[in-house]
Amino acid sequence: MWRPSTLVQIFRVLQEKEEADDNTNGNENRPSLNGFGVGAFTLDWSTVATFLFSPLISPFVAIANVFVGYVLIMCVVIPVSYWGLNVYNAKTFRIFSSDLFTAQGREYNISTIVDRKFKLDIGQYEQQGRIHLSTFLLSLFGFGFPTIAST
Repeated sequence: MWRPSTLVQIFRVLQEKEEADDNTNGNENRPSLNGFGVGAFTLDWSTVATFLFSPLISPFVAIANVFVGYVLIMCVVIPVSYWGLNVYNAKTFRIFSSDLFTAQGREYNISTIVDRKFKLDIGQYEQQGRIHLSTFLLSLFGFGFPTIAST
């Protein structure tokens, strides 16, 4: 018989297996914590019940607006800019990452371009090259800052 505790262990094993892979193309379809998953999935009832009978419940229109925006950005804008348009040579980097990258797709080593006082060393920066961001992080900054500024 399938019990929730069994399912949680299965999901944990699947997640750990996917985290062990270090393949850029294979990592694109990970769960939402580490990849291009859609939304968060939980079996913890306390998390689900947090939104029930709360005095701070948002109106349905506000929730629907956030949901539609999330779906448009995560399921339309980011995939089109990554696979379709290859914006800023995006296929070189992981689609979902908060790391900084070199032009070759390797992780950027920040400690080499700053000195002990954490000031930028221009010579080392020019030697290592420009900093590149993932498609998700570019979209986060591109949509996030104007959204916050407009409210």
